Amino acid sequence: MLLVGESGTSKTATTVNFLHALDREKFQLLEINFSSRTNSMDVQRNLEANVEKRTKDVYGPPLGRRLVMFIDDMNMPAVDTYGTQQPIAMLKLLVDRGGCYDRGKDLNWKTMKDLDYVAAMGKPGGGRNDVDPRFISLFSVFNMTFPSEASLYHIYNSILAGHVQPFSDTIQAAVPILTQMTLELYKTIVRELPPTPSKFHYLFNLRDLSRIYAGMCLTTPDKFLKVVCWRQSFTFSVDHLGLHASIYSGPTPGNIKLLKSMPHLSEILTLRWLRRHLLLALYHIVLTLKNFPQKAPLSTLVP
Repeated sequence: MLLVGESGTSKTATTVNFLHALDREKFQLLEINFSSRTNSMDVQRNLEANVEKRTKDVYGPPLGRRLVMFIDDMNMPAVDTYGTQQPIAMLKLLVDRGGCYDRGKDLNWKTMKDLDYVAAMGKPGGGRNDVDPRFISLFSVFNMTFPSEASLYHIYNSILAGHVQPFSDTIQAAVPILTQMTLELYKTIVRELPPTPSKFHYLFNLRDLSRIYAGMCLTTPDKFLKVVCWRQSFTFSVDHLGLHASIYSGPTPGNIKLLKSMPHLSEILTLRWLRRHLLLALYHIVLTLKNFPQKAPLSTLVP
């Protein structure tokens, strides 16, 4: 089985939760994470370390068990001079022919028994490569779709609402507003900052939203600073330019020096609209929660 989808659509988490729920008396797990530096020898060594010899040339997990191999980020290995990915070629031989060759002097054939294969990968691009379609045809392929806006709202609102149950009613009432504002800002960033060949690191996904809520879920009732906590979590989560979050706090001498030292000064300055948009949203939340006077001047919050 192969799961394909955008980054952050819970391919790995869904698969791992399912595999860890399997009966350990009947199934043995082997998890392999591919990277651009993974080679075929790495795959074979991992496999051979988890099987045992049954007969002369037959190998497999202990009798009565099946070995489930989970290959994460399967399309990450680099493409070699001949246009192939060595780990993929190794897996194709293993899945298609049911075995592999011993890398010793004799190159004896090893038959692998009682093996199952589960894999996950993202769409090509951003370091991921196209995989041999003949290899993909050996799997049952399932597409992991991106959640709808209503689903995202329900997920993250439920997480934060459950966390703030011990907090005051004022904080609990702010949860839907914070969630809606976070999703709106996330959509704005994805739309206005798409990845390009020169800015390939502009990749925003659900992991960024999860970091925001992970930060807010670390709060305690006695130290929960409503807007400040959300702003800090959001700022650090969207900081894909390699900047410290303090540059958003104002034009102090230290921040100006930091900005001048960055190679992409022009594109950083274009993010001033994002900071203003963020602080405007915070201003409306402040008014809603009545933490400041209703007629607080906007200039005190938006430099």
